[in-house]
Amino acid sequence: MLQKRKEENLKFLNKLSLVTHHLKRNVAVSADALSRHGANMMFAYRGFMGITVQQHLYVRHRIMLKYPQLPCVVQFGGNSHQDNFPLELLHVVSEEQETD
Repeated sequence: MLQKRKEENLKFLNKLSLVTHHLKRNVAVSADALSRHGANMMFAYRGFMGITVQQHLYVRHRIMLKYPQLPCVVQFGGNSHQDNFPLELLHVVSEEQETD
């Protein structure tokens, strides 16, 4: 049941245009997967240095997450690279806003 709900949510997210709003230069994000754990439990840098996504965001961007337990949107890159974006740091952008 939970897996089915997760797949439905991912299909819904794939239909949306997501954009970050915490970076100096905001970027479009494709939702390739949803994480099982929140930013407070997921490791950044593939576990190197043992810091979580939540800790990385605070140290690098001075962002305190309000809901660190929510799952992250995962965007896969080349090789085994993946970016983890907490849901609260993403905006849904309409088609009109994308063209501006």
